[in-house]
This record gives sequence, C-alpha cells and structure tokens, in this order.
Amino acid sequence: MANRAQLGRSSVANFANIRHIESRNWHLLVDASFFEAGIFSRCYEIGCVRRESLKFDDSIGKNLESSGTASQSFRQHYNKAWQSVIPKAENMPPSFEYSSLPETSGTAPGKGYYLKCNMCLSFNQDVYLCTLFKDIVDDPGRNVRSVTPGGSAPFTSVLVRTNHYICFEITEAPEKLFEKIYQLSRVSHVLKSDFIGKEAQIAATGIFVNGDKAVFDFSCEKVQEFLVKAAEDDKLGKLFNWEVPIFLIHTPYRNLFTAIEEVNQNLKESIEAMRSEIKERDQKMRSGIKERDQKIRSEIKERDQKIRSEIKNISSEINQSLSTKLDQIINLMAR
Repeated sequence: MANRAQLGRSSVANFANIRHIESRNWHLLVDASFFEAGIFSRCYEIGCVRRESLKFDDSIGKNLESSGTASQSFRQHYNKAWQSVIPKAENMPPSFEYSSLPETSGTAPGKGYYLKCNMCLSFNQDVYLCTLFKDIVDDPGRNVRSVTPGGSAPFTSVLVRTNHYICFEITEAPEKLFEKIYQLSRVSHVLKSDFIGKEAQIAATGIFVNGDKAVFDFSCEKVQEFLVKAAEDDKLGKLFNWEVPIFLIHTPYRNLFTAIEEVNQNLKESIEAMRSEIKERDQKMRSGIKERDQKIRSEIKERDQKIRSEIKNISSEINQSLSTKLDQIINLMAR
C-alpha cells in the first residue's frame, strides 16, 4: 500500500507510481532517538511529506540487481575504493575505525525487506536548506561541508522548491559514513523511481553526523576523496546523480539539546492548550446542563402550580354544586 506521513498540508503531484511505502506521523515519532528527533524539530512547522521506507517486491529486486550495485563484486569494489583513501592506522583519529559493507551476499534483498531513509522529505512551499535546518546548524561555515565531486552550490544558497525532495541519512557515528553513503545512493539514485517517483526532483542529499568535530573534519576529507574517485570510476559512477549536491553536516548534541527542548516545550504548550480547551468546553457543558436543569425544574414547578390551581378550582366547583343540591333537598323536605 502506498502511504505518506503528512506534516501539514501536502501535495501528491509526484506520487502516482509509488508502491509499498510505509509512513510515520510526525506526532507519533515516539521511538525515534533524541538525535533524529532533534533534526526533525522544525520540519512540521513548514509542512512536509515524508517517505520513510520501501518494501521490496520482485520488480524492485530486479531493478536493484540490474543496477549492478547489489552484487558481491560491486560491494567488494566499493570497500576496496574506501580502503584506498583511508590512511595508515597511526594517522587516524584515536579509537577510530571505518566499517565496511558486508560482502557475504551476492544477490539483492528479497521480499519482505524494507529499504529505509532517515529523512526523505518534500515540502509544501519553497524553503532554503539553511532555513530548514537553522536550529540544527548554528555555523554552516564550520559545520557543513559540500563533498560533491566538482563542487556544488553553497549550503546557504540551496533552495528546495515546492514538492522537490531532500534525502538525508543520519548517523551518530562518523565511522558509519561509508555505509550511510551506500544507503543514501540507493534511495536518491539507484531506486529513486521506486522510492519517490521517476519524475521527482531532488534538491539536495547528505548525511547528518554527530561526534567529535576533529573526527568529522577528518571524515569529510576522506569522503570527498572517495566520491571524487567514485565519480570517475565506471562501476562506482552508478552511485549518484553527481549533479545533485551532497553535504556532510556536523550536528553535535549541544545543538540538538535546544531543539529537543523546544519540541518538548511545544508539546507541553499543546497539551496545556488542549487541557484549557477541554476545561472550557466542560464548563460550558456544565453551565448548559445547569441552565437546562433550572429551566426544566421551573417548568415542572409552573405546571405543578397550574395543576394544583385547576384541582382547587374543580374541587371548589364540586363543593359549591354539592352545597347547592343539599340546600335544595332540605327545602323540599321542609315542605
């Protein structure tokens, strides 16, 4: 079934051929990590549609296999290319080790497998990327790096048009960047037609990264070096549409805490507003019930008085009639 999570007013212009998409409502993101919740903190204010996951079927599996990016040989080539840009162990940050893609399987995922994206969103209005993430990225000059081979528009200049998409992955561990880039490739390019539609436009892609700033800077250098090689490689060139900007964004917890607190505050304010509204409605209902009760009591009392008055009048008339008849009988007997 094709579903979408709506955060505000949405458009379905590009969604005619989307299949097997699972959705999650913004207000129900109770199982999301604090890290992810912080990055989503402002999206609901603008209004957007989120594409979250794609359930594989035979057709999608064939598309992935035909792309050539799911084979064991491709993953081996991918890992080898990564390893070529990693320096010797003594030159790497302390306690840091890059992970590799698993190479045990040589086929595409089967039925029941879900391809997921942390943040695949389209918006109901034009919005600059820097405005969208203004509460997350406090200093784009220091915390955002474009790693697009050949360069791209600056982060502060990227405009996301109405119904165009952004596709971002989120990781708390910089060493997972290699895996995240592979996942991002599947969503934003390899299986783009299945995930968001063939005609859908992507304004920007990237990865949010938590962790030490020095490690982030080191990772950016290596990711950019890898992507430059990938763009020139016959096999790895299939990973992305190289015209779409790719950004790495450093989002340390110190920035996320404020955003999370704001989300919590908004939630508290919403709850208080709801309580006030319920209380007001309850008071109005109680007042209405009291007024109706008093009215009913007044009507009953008025009817009771009328009935008593009528009974009294009837009783008086009967007594008067009996008295008259009795006088007539006495007069007859006296004669």
